[in-house]
Amino acid sequence: MITYDDQGRAFWDGERVPRVTEICNLLAPRFPCDPWYLDRGRIGHLIAQYHDQGELDELTIDPSLRGRVSAYDKFCREVNPKIELIEITLYHPKYHYCGKLDRYGIIFQWKSVWDIKFGVPSDADIYQLPPYLYLLRANGYPAEKAFDVYLKDSGDYRVKEVKKPSILFSKFLEGVKEWKPE
Repeated sequence: MITYDDQGRAFWDGERVPRVTEICNLLAPRFPCDPWYLDRGRIGHLIAQYHDQGELDELTIDPSLRGRVSAYDKFCREVNPKIELIEITLYHPKYHYCGKLDRYGIIFQWKSVWDIKFGVPSDADIYQLPPYLYLLRANGYPAEKAFDVYLKDSGDYRVKEVKKPSILFSKFLEGVKEWKPE
């Protein structure tokens, strides 16, 4: 079972294991990051979760996030994803890493994982979804494709398929080998 300490470090049955985002940061550092952006991402993901569960109170949305929330709503209306899992944490028993993926289900008629991006694209983005794809497969979920969903303040969105996930996953596994627990 995955547990977390008060600093967000992950443990599997008491043993420290890397999170996907930790390995992505090794491969393409993007931290330290201004806490405001980290908070915006956490709050944005919570808003998207409430949206997908039909529990979102629009009046509670911070004005600085309204454009991106509108973009997410537009994505959901236009793409019409069939969501099966929301914000689920999985562990890979062979490669000993864990990750909390945003969404899993059917998108563009493919069993897929997709990541909701409330920030600007980052070099680390290409390494994030392939390990989620393999986490799903290792845990019995058929997953064929991976997509980043970038939300913009303008209310627009962009969906980008992650190409060659097996090659990117190999690079991710190199990062897992290099990772040293704190």
